[in-house]
Amino acid sequence: PFPSPDTILPTSDQGVGVSVNRGRTWSSWYNQPTAQLYHVSASNTFPYRMCGGQQESGSVCISSRGNDGLITFREWHPIGAIEYGYVAPDPLDGDIVYAAGRGQVSKFHWSTGQVQMVAPVALRSADYRADRTQPILFSPLDPHVLYYAANMLFRSANGGETWQAISPDLTRPHPGIPPGVAALAAKDPGADKQRGVIYAVAPSFRAIDTIWAGTDDGLIHVTRDGGKSWKDVTPAGLTPWSKVTQLEASHFDPAGAYASVSRFRVDDLRPYIYRTRDGGRTWQPITAGLPDDSPIDTVREDPLRR
Repeated sequence: PFPSPDTILPTSDQGVGVSVNRGRTWSSWYNQPTAQLYHVSASNTFPYRMCGGQQESGSVCISSRGNDGLITFREWHPIGAIEYGYVAPDPLDGDIVYAAGRGQVSKFHWSTGQVQMVAPVALRSADYRADRTQPILFSPLDPHVLYYAANMLFRSANGGETWQAISPDLTRPHPGIPPGVAALAAKDPGADKQRGVIYAVAPSFRAIDTIWAGTDDGLIHVTRDGGKSWKDVTPAGLTPWSKVTQLEASHFDPAGAYASVSRFRVDDLRPYIYRTRDGGRTWQPITAGLPDDSPIDTVREDPLRR
């Protein structure tokens, strides 16, 4: 019977192992494919694939159906070594999946299993910074265009062969030290020089040249000319190290967008979701009814119902 004192289920970043004899023998984690996933995206294929970056185990896709009547571990496929970040299936070529994280971009081919590393060459320069969970996504209005974010936003129209930086550094030049790490900062002489990255990107669903970008140090910018110029439209009250966890451009209004913000690094666990309907000139908080101790990681708009 379960639970039993002989049964042990330790969990980890990579999944779950099961012992029914007090640890003398263990199951493989492949009999119940589980993982810590950061972001999830879907392919345009049939069956469609759900893809994401796994903690410690590289990127992965799992098919929405199997040929043997069940979705099993046989439908669970690694798609390269990049972990943590975003995965972007190519909307025009079901054979290709991109992934990004830790300053790397991979391009995986289902038909051959080949993995190419296609990160912008510019990232080798000291002028660029990357995070673990870097955004990589296709334009919803032009499926040939792929966006990738470090501390600057990059654009590729040829499958990652070449990249163009379409923004300046959009982060704070001097964000200071987050209060939550002040005790440790004294041990690091470079702590006050730490800077952020672009943490969220949202191309418009209505205007092809409009792109929103949010940073993990508390800024939101928007461009309406494809990156030629950017405007700081940060909501009032977003102090340094407020993390813009997600941005969502409106599916209905070219001037509309949503932003979710987490301020746990400044010891603030309240939820923050903002909405703008005027291109970022003004923002309204839309968190009435949410618990006061629940930081927000994601906001999404219903794509069909306004």
